[in-house]
Amino acid sequence: MPNRSWDWLKQAEHDLKQAELSEHSDNHDWACFASHQAAGKAVKALHQKLGQDAWWHSVYNLLKDLSDEIPVPDDLHDKAKVLDGYYIPPRYPNSHPEGAPFEYYGTIQSDMALKYAGEILKFARSQMAQRSAFYREGSEVEHNGDAGCGRRSRLYRDGMEGRDAVARAVSRCGLDRRC
Repeated sequence: MPNRSWDWLKQAEHDLKQAELSEHSDNHDWACFASHQAAGKAVKALHQKLGQDAWWHSVYNLLKDLSDEIPVPDDLHDKAKVLDGYYIPPRYPNSHPEGAPFEYYGTIQSDMALKYAGEILKFARSQMAQRSAFYREGSEVEHNGDAGCGRRSRLYRDGMEGRDAVARAVSRCGLDRRC
């Protein structure tokens, strides 16, 4: 099976962009759901980068399964649990005692969902960058390989070697959603 980790990450970034658009058009339910999808796909990308299959829909379980290989900050586990609450309820009326699902979501929920998904995406992206090929000092690296922003950074050792140097070069552009 070919490694399609960067495709998964690109889709995660696209889903997060959709979440932002949904929030701006007051579709907070869809912003929450799309944030969950973005976070899940980002962590699945990281699993694939490690050569692992990941079939969970739970962002928390996806992160938990990484713990053997990659230390995941505790706060990301907690944020993933919040996002998992946005997998089914924003879409199905029978998830609520009455009313349509969209009536239960507002700016507070969508802001939080976007923030948490962005943090998980940033974590996955930086971990994937660290596991990319090693580069020598003075060479250029395109940010995040095929899924990056297209900017290039020159690598300098600065006491760092291998993947630490790559991660530092990539982080110079901020490793945020816009990259």
